[in-house]
Amino acid sequence: MSETHDIVARLRARVRTPTQSAADGALMLVAADEIERLREAMERIMEWSEAYPETVFVPPTSEQFKAAHEALKSIGMSLDKFSVDAMRHVVTGVGGIAKEVLKGGPR
Repeated sequence: MSETHDIVARLRARVRTPTQSAADGALMLVAADEIERLREAMERIMEWSEAYPETVFVPPTSEQFKAAHEALKSIGMSLDKFSVDAMRHVVTGVGGIAKEVLKGGPR
């Protein structure tokens, strides 16, 4: 069991303690649910980060980057334009997951 799951399990178990006030118990349930939602979002980001393994998509060598840069430059384009677009896609996707969770979106 992961540390996060252990914390959630302990929070949920404390809700059943007879000495716990109803408000404290409710607060612990809300906290446990929030931890679960945040954890699931982090797992989605982690899964996405593993979607393109280097064993399948071998990274280009520095020579290949230089050749691509020169080829694009020869037609008036820049490798930077494509690099930024790819990075923007990734950051926008991760940001979307974060926004969804921070707004209280799906679990």
